[in-house]
Amino acid sequence: MKVLLALLACVIAATGADISGRVVGGSAATIEAIPYQLSVWVKETFKCGGVIISTKAALTSARCVDGETASTITVNGGTEHRNKKGSLQKVSSIVAHPSYSRTTWDYDIAILKLASAFKLGPNIGVATLPSDGETVAVGSLATVSGWGITTIGGTEYAGRLQVATMPVVATSVCTTALSRINKITDRMLCAGYTTGGKDICTGDHGGPLVYAKKLIGIVSWGGGCGAVGKPAVFTRIAALRSWISTKAGV
Repeated sequence: MKVLLALLACVIAATGADISGRVVGGSAATIEAIPYQLSVWVKETFKCGGVIISTKAALTSARCVDGETASTITVNGGTEHRNKKGSLQKVSSIVAHPSYSRTTWDYDIAILKLASAFKLGPNIGVATLPSDGETVAVGSLATVSGWGITTIGGTEYAGRLQVATMPVVATSVCTTALSRINKITDRMLCAGYTTGGKDICTGDHGGPLVYAKKLIGIVSWGGGCGAVGKPAVFTRIAALRSWISTKAGV
């Protein structure tokens, strides 16, 4: 484990300076403002976002770790810089939801159990989870964060953690907007602007959507990075709260 962490630390240090940019339409953030945010690395390469839910467990998108083994995954917390070492933790096991679908993206959630515990402090914290079945009113302004691709048609990840606010969208509206892509299920929550411009993108998957200091969703899929009339889709945490409690003990 020490060798793997040392190698990953070298990769993070050597991958270059921060890339200018943001979650599409967002702005730079400090990790102290979002201390539960993680970057998830697969085979020493940045893959997606994650969320600390206890000192020894994190959530991410199932699609981020689909087909991987725990030994290939490391999470990095405590820093807003994607290419800088913070608190690196090796993953001891992956618990993906058994109903996760690669075609519908339903149940897009996985628990990463950590080999060692995070030490909590100003830059590392635990996200507050909603209660089972808790709802959020349409129009509520939620906050999404991550290091994903920052422009429509872009290919580069953000070097610094980015944050954007977006309103929760009615399921009926989201269903119509994304009907040609996939179905919106009860395990999904939509947020975004009909005008586009603020959105999630590749690399943001698994990262947090927060409202009223609660983790209401994790990034799952969308209709295009910042595309007009295409809201972002998140795995709805309240719909899977019992499963999280059973599998992660929180």
